[in-house]
Amino acid sequence: MGLSHRRFFEIVGAAADDDAVLTAIAARDPQALARARSWGGGLGRRHALFLLVLDIDDGYAPRLRPLRPAVTFAANALTWTIKRIWPAHFQGGNAGSPANHKAP
Repeated sequence: MGLSHRRFFEIVGAAADDDAVLTAIAARDPQALARARSWGGGLGRRHALFLLVLDIDDGYAPRLRPLRPAVTFAANALTWTIKRIWPAHFQGGNAGSPANHKAP
């Protein structure tokens, strides 16, 4: 979409709802949403296994619920390791807040 993470956080932080986010992005670049939809169109096919693991971890795959403890353990271990190797640029309790984002 041609946005930095920081700029995207700013747009989301200033928006009242999802529609306001889309409106702000479209106002910045009228073709951005079409490019995002085109990129996201094949996401399910390209990353099916990863998305399945996310669904299991988040509890959205009831038939695979027996796998959830193992998937959650593995996901938490991986996340913990990545955070130690590549620390986040966030401070405070709400990492998603633009106010807590430090420029790299």
